[in-house]
Amino acid sequence: MITRGDAYGGWTMCTPLHSLSDQLVYTIGVGRNIKWDEAIMKEFHTIHHGWDPTPTAQDFFSKRSIPSQFYFHNVGLAAHDGSINLKLPEGNADSYTVMHQKGEAQEGTEGVYPVLTLQSMMRHNHHDHLAILKIDVEGAEFDVVKAWHEKRANVAADQVLIEFHGRYFDSGSNMVRQAVKQMDELGFMLVHRTKLEYTFAKKKLIRMFRRSNKGTNVGASI
Repeated sequence: MITRGDAYGGWTMCTPLHSLSDQLVYTIGVGRNIKWDEAIMKEFHTIHHGWDPTPTAQDFFSKRSIPSQFYFHNVGLAAHDGSINLKLPEGNADSYTVMHQKGEAQEGTEGVYPVLTLQSMMRHNHHDHLAILKIDVEGAEFDVVKAWHEKRANVAADQVLIEFHGRYFDSGSNMVRQAVKQMDELGFMLVHRTKLEYTFAKKKLIRMFRRSNKGTNVGASI
């Protein structure tokens, strides 16, 4: 496992199971931080597509230059194509969230933003495979994973990195456990976790890795 990025935007992933050069990475929910993306692009020469419809991201990308291999899309991820209601919670200056059970919205911050499913994102960009899919969508991840599971969707990524925001919901701990179970049934093993960030890898790639690296243990518990 390797960890890249800074203290706020750091993520852990499996040591690449094959060359990542020119491979695609989707980073969904970028906000104001692309430190992880910059580190991965520099080290592995990946091509990144960042997705975020919020004013936070619009402001961030309007004020800085970005690497030539990073492409920004002002669209969010959801379980459906269309739009979604987002708000800034009280005491939060950056992270727009879905309408959730805990906390109050800051007055004047609620808005409607465009969203696509993962499959639509990839289809619109003529992409059929991702090396890494990283998701930090402030509570919308539960509906996304649930929809994948219900539709038995082809999540065409080798690794999926998700920040789970169970703290926004009364039954958040159960929702996280259910989402991990759903990812497992979709063919992804939980291989690493922190308090909020979970790293999943496609089981068939883990089997290949184990065969070529006998004695290496891969996996994590919840």
